[in-house]
Amino acid sequence: MKAIIEISQTSAGQIVTLLGIGNTEVEARRAAYAYVVGRGHNDFDDEYEGGTLLTVSPRLAELVRRGDDAWDDTYDESGRLVESSASDDYLNMTRALASLRVDQGMLDTKEGKKA
Repeated sequence: MKAIIEISQTSAGQIVTLLGIGNTEVEARRAAYAYVVGRGHNDFDDEYEGGTLLTVSPRLAELVRRGDDAWDDTYDESGRLVESSASDDYLNMTRALASLRVDQGMLDTKEGKKA
């Protein structure tokens, strides 16, 4: 799994921002384009040319895979949202993505890091 990130230095330390993630570099760059340029859309499969390409750690990749389809919404006949719930897998993924770090050249998460 590959990721496109940006790293910013602030007075509080280093901030890693995930721009796109996918099984391949192309998928990650297309996802980054949708996020950065297309406001969530990438109708022509454009690829983002900036950022830093990293391999995603096996641990983070597993959290993303397990959480990716774990959001469950229920709608009524008129299309109105009736119920929405997130499984533990989804919540674990969002926590992991909120605490990214670069470790030995790989994108990983600080969440649940062993000392």
